[in-house]
Amino acid sequence: MHRKKNNNRKPPPCPDPDRYHWVESEDGGYWRKNKASKAVNASFKKKTKEISEISPFGARLRRLLADFTVDLRMGRLGNRFNKALFTSLRETGKIMPQYLKGIEFQKDHFLSRLVHSGYFARHDKAHKTFTVTIPLVKNNTIKKISSLLTGYQFTAILIYQPRGAGSEPELISTGSSVYPFATNEVNCTLTLQIPSKPQWWILILRADTYEGKILALHHRHRGMAILDGSGNVR
Repeated sequence: MHRKKNNNRKPPPCPDPDRYHWVESEDGGYWRKNKASKAVNASFKKKTKEISEISPFGARLRRLLADFTVDLRMGRLGNRFNKALFTSLRETGKIMPQYLKGIEFQKDHFLSRLVHSGYFARHDKAHKTFTVTIPLVKNNTIKKISSLLTGYQFTAILIYQPRGAGSEPELISTGSSVYPFATNEVNCTLTLQIPSKPQWWILILRADTYEGKILALHHRHRGMAILDGSGNVR
């Protein structure tokens, strides 16, 4: 004997009144998601197009920097790149590397916190040189997290796109000597030079600490961040 359907039974709670509506069927009622409006579809298509332009550029940067980031705990670095580049695209209609300025490569261990003395960058357009200067303060340039640490080193990295059809982004870098924490030197100056004016560029600084002659293993003993950028990717 078949049971009679109870048509007076109350529907389950709606998951989202703004996005669902109740539908009756032969098998009973259920909450159906509303169809997307034309405005929503247009917004989705726009965002998909933006992602298709931004994501490859961010992925290319990460590939170029692979040798410098293998020992970093970066978390979702790609998302941080994309968020900044989304802002660039929506505010200017262009993908501009200067919007990446200040991005830290490690999620929890910032270069800006590791280097107590600070750092600054300079771009000499006339001579096509890039200079990073780190003031050296005796026993206070780098945060000495462990008593085993004996010294530190800085590396400046430049990624740039030469002008000309078919050219590919290039990477150059230069590193300092290893400074003891009790150094009496005043400044660490790192200079990079390129042969011609680039279409765009990104300048990065990395700091490492040492235990004797060995690079400190834990990722908290190093930091890396984008100092500046300029130009137009497309």
